[in-house]
Amino acid sequence: EIAIGKRKIPARAYAAAYTDFAEGMHMGDVGRVLRGLQQIDGFQHQYGAEVIPSDLRMNAELMYNRAHVFSWMMVPLLGAFVILLPLYIWNLFRNQGKRLSFRNPFYSLGVAIYVFAFAGMIFGYVLRWIASGRAPLSNGHESLLFISLSIVLAGLLFELAYRMAVPAGLAALLTVVVLGVSMLSVFDPAIGPLVPVLVSYWLNIHVTIITSSYGFLGLAALIGALVLILLMLPASRE
Repeated sequence: EIAIGKRKIPARAYAAAYTDFAEGMHMGDVGRVLRGLQQIDGFQHQYGAEVIPSDLRMNAELMYNRAHVFSWMMVPLLGAFVILLPLYIWNLFRNQGKRLSFRNPFYSLGVAIYVFAFAGMIFGYVLRWIASGRAPLSNGHESLLFISLSIVLAGLLFELAYRMAVPAGLAALLTVVVLGVSMLSVFDPAIGPLVPVLVSYWLNIHVTIITSSYGFLGLAALIGALVLILLMLPASRE
């Protein structure tokens, strides 16, 4: 007998199905390959249904892999940066850095693009969460994705509070950098099971709090660096 999940099937039945598949692959017989795969699929669903991913998880993973959501969201983020940062500098020297109004078409456009990118990133993260069946925080790639989300969230919160265009603009730039780093070959984007040490509810509590703080810290550091640079300019001191 052969174990599939917690149940067992006769070895001869599985061997016959696998033989159909293997010989069909060797001979180039598409019919035998499909017949063997159908038989194996039937055994899996009959005897190991409890360990087979649901259709929802499989469809979510397929959509996630095909859509490349995080890669595409880098485009509107760069657009928001190109619009909002020059707008901040213009407003700083023209209006002494007063709060911007949404009646300003450039400000409204920049914030709208920024919010669109944030919504797209949330959508992509939810897809990965559904596909993995857990919080996507188990490796370097997933941690960087979560940090990028926290950066965008921090930028949005600060932007709504101060309306100066610089929080969202710099957050968009920093998010693009973090997403770019997450796509380097040193980080494996594959969705895999959790290592045993991480199978705990503390993964959702401890790791999310610690990791999200990196996003807020990074954005604060970038804004602070910009302020120091502006203070070096005689016109900005006035």
